[in-house]
Amino acid sequence: SRKVTNNSFVNAFEAQASTLVSLINTAEELVKDDSVFEIDSHNNDELSRITPSFFHNIVFFFELFGKSYLSLCNEPIKFTHTLNEIFNSVSKAMFEHEHNNSMFHAIILPHFKIFAEYIQSMPAGFKEQNIKYDENTMDNTVICITNFSLGDLRNTIDFCRSFILD
Repeated sequence: SRKVTNNSFVNAFEAQASTLVSLINTAEELVKDDSVFEIDSHNNDELSRITPSFFHNIVFFFELFGKSYLSLCNEPIKFTHTLNEIFNSVSKAMFEHEHNNSMFHAIILPHFKIFAEYIQSMPAGFKEQNIKYDENTMDNTVICITNFSLGDLRNTIDFCRSFILD
């Protein structure tokens, strides 16, 4: 795959952003067809199949976004998958590097915070490092996929990409 930089966190972030955009593109095609709401339809089955990957990939996207930001600011990056810890490190660095008056602060950070707080609020024993293996039996997250939510997610990805890559 094409490397955008010599920074491994930024490269991983960009790869994850591309993965999430591919999921969005697929979901947008599926929700265009009204048959997606018919329980026995092919599109409904396909949407049901890809929906869990949205949650997993969004969590991983924000983890890599945070670690990319910290690496670009030459901040230490803890070996953790805990989104709340990463969010707190990013928030602290944001003020130290005076990025708290930017689009990052106004648009991106609130989305990041929502996911970090959601993960933290999940039942005890939720292991973020195991999210990709879907081993969190207490996770009953429901993802609502609409054109609006997909557009909002795409905008968040675009803002994050712009902030990290520019």
